[in-house]
Amino acid sequence: MRHIESIIRMAEANARMHLREIVRDEDVNLAISVMLEGFIQSQKFSVAKTMRYFTNPRKKFQNYLINMEDDNALLSHILYKLYRENVIYIFKIILVPQSRILQK
Repeated sequence: MRHIESIIRMAEANARMHLREIVRDEDVNLAISVMLEGFIQSQKFSVAKTMRYFTNPRKKFQNYLINMEDDNALLSHILYKLYRENVIYIFKIILVPQSRILQK
């Protein structure tokens, strides 16, 4: 029961990090992926060796271990583009006319 509550909290936190009020499927999938990856990595060496001997745990749970691309690179690109557009706007609208006034 605690694991399910943890998954719910992580899914809600991921939705809040993306400034959403509603939890999407991708938030839940990411939370499950984090829980499984944490479980696999936290195993003692002997247990991990046994798990690898019988089957690769990541292969067994690959449907749940998703490799979500980070949206931060896309957001960073969009913010940089908006910043550049604003700088050009400020330069053209505000600074250029003032320089023309100073030249007169």
